[in-house]
Amino acid sequence: MPTNLGSLKGLEKFSVARNQLETDEAEGFSFLTSLTNCSNLQILELGSNKFKGALPASLANFSTSLRWLGLGANKISGSIPEGVKNLIGLTRLAIFMNSITGEIPEGIGKLERLEEIDSFDNRISGAVPETIGNITKLRLLYIDTENLSGNIPPSLGKCKQLEVLYLFGNNLTGFIPKEVVSLSTTLSFILAQNSLTGPLPMEVGNMINLMELNVSNNRLSGEIPSTFSKCIMLEFLSLGDNLFGGRISQSLSALRSLSYLDLSINKLSGQIPAYLQNFTLLQSLNLSYNDLEGEVPHEGVFRNVSAFSIVENRKLCGGIEILGLPNCEVPVKLKRGTPIAIKIAIPVAISCLVLLAFFVDNWSFLLNGTTRGTNGHERCGSKIV
Repeated sequence: MPTNLGSLKGLEKFSVARNQLETDEAEGFSFLTSLTNCSNLQILELGSNKFKGALPASLANFSTSLRWLGLGANKISGSIPEGVKNLIGLTRLAIFMNSITGEIPEGIGKLERLEEIDSFDNRISGAVPETIGNITKLRLLYIDTENLSGNIPPSLGKCKQLEVLYLFGNNLTGFIPKEVVSLSTTLSFILAQNSLTGPLPMEVGNMINLMELNVSNNRLSGEIPSTFSKCIMLEFLSLGDNLFGGRISQSLSALRSLSYLDLSINKLSGQIPAYLQNFTLLQSLNLSYNDLEGEVPHEGVFRNVSAFSIVENRKLCGGIEILGLPNCEVPVKLKRGTPIAIKIAIPVAISCLVLLAFFVDNWSFLLNGTTRGTNGHERCGSKIV
């Protein structure tokens, strides 16, 4: 890359994405330093190249006119410069698919116009700073397969326009803050493969536009929230590999848009809800490794053995023949539609018969006793005579 780009004083957009460009070993990112002289620059896109090395501190010297900084899919290393806080005009920061290390700078909270932080596939560590709640226009926070630790800051709930929260595959701990699951704007909520504990907050029902929720592979516990019934837009729901207990919530019966449902590897009990066989869009259902019992439904997704899994639920019975489960015991019960009078009369009649048998038995006993007594007196009388 030439190092005299700064002479382009009127430059507003500079994009060399999807090429084979690389940094000179001697010059490094000096071309970036040169570009800081372009005070009208609004878009800087260097993604999908072979730029490598640490970002220079001069990054902080870009004009506040800079709105778009795209550095994704390169070989950039080192940490995010603290001076990034000076780029107060930024609306998008894309640094994904690099080898960036270190922590997210506290100063990132000063970028109040920022709408997207895209940083997946790096090596960023430390906690998500509390100051991130100051970025109230944030729509996308995407930091996955990294080394983030600590708690999810409740201040994230101040980001009222947040649509995508993607913190998959980190080392986050603690509870899921109720403030974070109270945002009606959220479409995608991904916290899978962390070490989160506690219940899934009831406030999850406030995410009425939610289409995708994945909190699998954590240590979440308690029952499945009844407020899920409000999330009728959900298409993908994964609660697998946690410690959820109790019965499969009736609230899920409202989620008719589901195409994927994973409740596997939990401590769920009770029967498989019959309503699941009525989900016409459901293509994948995983209920394996729980403590479910009773009859497996026959219709809907349960007709296709490759579309559902119920393994390691040892108390199940019935279902389609290929499952090889034992037949369910059919309890003796009155048919539906039997008149109420008959339902009442039968147990009453049985009770009366029991009482009658009791009285007959006792009457026979008394009668036999009287007969024996009379015979005895007759024998005594004959001897006296």
